[in-house]
Amino acid sequence: MYRTLLFIVSFFTFSLINLSNQDVENLRSKKLSMEYSLEQTRNQTIDDVKYAIDALDEIETLQNEFNKEISGNNKSINNYIECCRIKAEAFFGASLMTRVTIPESLKLIDCYNEQQSTYKLTYEFQLNIANEINKRLSKYEKLIMKKDDIEFNFENSERMP
Repeated sequence: MYRTLLFIVSFFTFSLINLSNQDVENLRSKKLSMEYSLEQTRNQTIDDVKYAIDALDEIETLQNEFNKEISGNNKSINNYIECCRIKAEAFFGASLMTRVTIPESLKLIDCYNEQQSTYKLTYEFQLNIANEINKRLSKYEKLIMKKDDIEFNFENSERMP
């Protein structure tokens, strides 16, 4: 009887040890998977930073072109475009944290470049572009409002060796 009890206890102890080894292996596998996913997300965030900087440069170029065409008595359009630019900056900042991107907004730049070659930039056309920027960004207003909560440290974004 003592041997039978010892055998049963030994069998269950061995089973538990074997089961816990499987759990450890599963946890290791999950950890490796999570580390890989984190690295991919981190690399994508660095790419998003570069994308956002390029996009903001394009928006600034667009604004500078507008400013060249706007006469001195139409200063309100400058303020409106500046407001749109600030909203765009806020959105791109938010997109870095929320993983949301709006590449379609940059189609405005292409539209602008096409139109510039065929039409003189009129006040109405500039206003339409500014309105379009504003309209496309307005659906992301909640992200824009959270702009102050977003911090991104460029020094820590460098790849670790």
